[in-house]
Amino acid sequence: MRLSEYEKNWSKSVTVEMIFITAKERIEGQFHKTSKVRVSDELTNARDFIFLTDVKVFSLEDKALLLDTEFLAVNKAAIIFAMEKNSTRVHQQDWVN
Repeated sequence: MRLSEYEKNWSKSVTVEMIFITAKERIEGQFHKTSKVRVSDELTNARDFIFLTDVKVFSLEDKALLLDTEFLAVNKAAIIFAMEKNSTRVHQQDWVN
């Protein structure tokens, strides 16, 4: 059986600290991706869910911490936008911790 590029690179996983915004929440966590694949490619692949570790979920309305968990599966259809938490191109606003 021949391995796909994704399968070959799976063991070379890296984590990226990300922020995901849904309709009512801000989700911060460690996003796991293969080393040779861009974050955007991981987010647009055929799988319906992304998997995060070391996750905190905050309310967009009052910024309250709603959930602090080791693992969370997020349905990609619920994500309005995503960004790397430590991106130098992002203007830090009061809703970004």
